[in-house]
Parts: sequence; structure tokens; C-alpha cells
Amino acid sequence: QVFDSFRDVLKRNARVVFVFPAYRLSDGRLYRKDRKWLEKLGFEVLGKYTDFEERHRVVRDIHVLRFKG
Repeated sequence: QVFDSFRDVLKRNARVVFVFPAYRLSDGRLYRKDRKWLEKLGFEVLGKYTDFEERHRVVRDIHVLRFKG
């Protein structure tokens, strides 16, 4: 998996930002996957943010992480 390979590149306590897709449902709610596996790989979630435009269905699900090493 791609995230496993980050162990070789990132230093301990390095901060990194990943952007995942989220989706606006037809009833207006937002569907975001829960990514608990990030913590299992040694990342601490510092913040989660969304960025979107009303006319778009795909939403940016932004995760700010710290690599615990």
C-alpha cells in the first residue's frame, strides 16, 4: 500500500496533508469514509476539513496528519 511506503520517506513527527474524495448525496448530506487505518499506520489526525463548491458533487476531504513513526 502507498501509505506504508511513507515510513521510508517521512521523519518522525513530520506533518503531511492528504486529500481524499468525499461525496455530496442527493439529500444534501455529506458522505465521508472513516479512515481509522491511518492511525494503524502511525499517523495522528491533527485536523479534518472539507472544501467544496455548491455546484460540485465531489468534495475534498482534507486530512492534516502527523507521522508518529
